[in-house]
Order: sequence, then structure tokens, then C-alpha cells
Amino acid sequence: MSPRFFGVLSIIAIFLIIISGITSSISSRWIKDDVSGALYFTNLSQKLDDISEIKIQQSGKSTILKKEDDSWLLTENNNFEANLKKVKANLTAISNMTKVEAKTRRPDLFDRLRLEDPSLPESKSYLLELLDSNNNSVVSVVIGKTRPNVLAKGRNGVYIRDVDSNQTWLVHSDLKISDGLSDWIDTRLIDVQAEDLVNMQVKRGQRTPLIFGRSVSNNNIIELQDFELKADTRTPIGLKSVVTRSLWVEFDDIRKEKSIDRSLVDTSVEILTSDNDTILLSLYNDIDDGDGAWVTFENKTTKESLLGRVGFQFHLNKLNKEEFIITLNEVLKIEKEN
Repeated sequence: MSPRFFGVLSIIAIFLIIISGITSSISSRWIKDDVSGALYFTNLSQKLDDISEIKIQQSGKSTILKKEDDSWLLTENNNFEANLKKVKANLTAISNMTKVEAKTRRPDLFDRLRLEDPSLPESKSYLLELLDSNNNSVVSVVIGKTRPNVLAKGRNGVYIRDVDSNQTWLVHSDLKISDGLSDWIDTRLIDVQAEDLVNMQVKRGQRTPLIFGRSVSNNNIIELQDFELKADTRTPIGLKSVVTRSLWVEFDDIRKEKSIDRSLVDTSVEILTSDNDTILLSLYNDIDDGDGAWVTFENKTTKESLLGRVGFQFHLNKLNKEEFIITLNEVLKIEKEN
């Protein structure tokens, strides 16, 4: 072959390398812009004000929130008002979902990502739907398992897929939805800090009431008051711990207040706060769940954060119910007999 021919081949080779590099660069930019880092729901953030209903379904169970004026109500829980900040945070998290990478399209692998059919019994996936005021579907997506630290420490991901598609995706999102109430409301039963407590009386059955109050000599100390048994009490730190744990009890279900046989009352609690608000609670043994209890707010408290509690009853599981069962060993120094 002549030198001229080799020269021509060299020029062609160089040209092809340049074209390949340009194509690769364009392809890389396209993948970056269209996949990694791209919003999963384009322009959804502009439609959030139009969303009027949120549905989460799993294995025949539903959590439904409907917008009413400036509030969101849990329709499956007798229109109990949801926490507006939590609702907005979840809607924002949905609209801000960004693609990390495409995953499997094989239905037989969906269960590995918890993206199987949400209607199946014992399904671990959730069907999430957002509807507008005309009941039109804006979003319909299956939510699977979460994956922590996807892009960086503290930046979590979640596996999702559209209902009418087999394409699964790993997206970055701060979405918090499950079959529990804590994603939408504050499940803490009593919104009172230990520092704001003036007095708390706990009475269980026919037992002598236990009364915790502020010391006359030191307002920072909680002591056991009006107790006739001649025994030393636990340290102020120990007594404060007993009181504090009762203030951090959480409920797991809600229902509209109904009349209950007073004989089922297990424990009564009366709390006086520093802003002179009195809170009265009754714990009724749950006849359907012998280990749990239903709680009723017996008075119309003036504490703003608890106003929405009146007229409803709140379920405590066994562990949370037992936080109100205070034994003498927890408050008194009782020496064990040899």
C-alpha cells in the first residue's frame, strides 16, 4: 500500500474517533439530563394546589385524606384532622422525586423491590394515588421498599413503578408513607412537656391515687405528694422519668367517641399544666384487644394542640397502655425482705 493510502486511512480513523467521542458525549448528556437527576413527575410541583385527595392502598386496606378548605381529613378515621405540615411534606416529597437509575422490567422480580401488586394479600407494596378536585388521577404509582444513603449519607431512595408500566425505578425521595397514622398526624397522645407539668394524678381501679407535683421548696423538682405509706420515695430524677414516660405515650388508631361501660375504666389521669389547663383522661380496657386500651379526653381542654382530641377515642397497644401503670416499686424505695 502506498503512503498516500495510509494517510487517507489515518484521516478516516481520526474522523471516526472524533465522531464517536461526540456521540458518546451527547449520549452521556442525554442520560444525565433525561434519567439521573431528572424529576420523575414532570411539573407536578405546579399542580400540588389542585390536589384534593390522597389515597394509599395495600391488601384491601386504605388510608384516604381529603382536602376541606385549608385542612386535610382522614376519612377512614372519622374525618380526624391530619397534620398540615406532614401532608405538605409528603406532597412535596412526591413532586421532588428524582430518578437515580432504571431497574428491572421483569414482573417476577418485582417482589424483591416490594413492587408487586399492592392489592394482593400480604402485599408489602403501596398504591399511591393523587386526585384533583374533579376526581381525575394526577399520580398513580406503586411504592416499594426504601434504600438508605442512595446518593450520599442521609439521602434516601425508594423503588417505584407506574401502575400501567413494568419499568421500575430507583428514585431519591424523602417520602414517608406506610399503613400507620404517624405519617399524617401527630400520634403523641398528650402534647405536654415535663417542664410544663404542675401536677399529675394517676388512679388505677380502687388503688390509692398517685399524685406527682412540684416541690414547694424547689419548683424544678417533681415529688410524690399526699401518699400515706411510710417509705422514702425515689429520687426526683427517678420520679420525673416515671412522669415523662407517661407524657410520651403514642396511639395507633382513632375512632369517633362512643359510649363505653364505665366498669371498663382501667386508669384515670388528671393533668394540670403551667398555663392552668386541666386535662382529664380515661383509659378503657379494649374488650376486643384485652392487652390494649381506648383513651377518652373527658373534658374540653383549652390547650390548642389538644383541641382536636376531644370527641375521639385513641387506641393504645399493650406497651403504651402500661406506661400509665405505675407500680409502688417505681416510686418508692421498698426494701426487699430476706
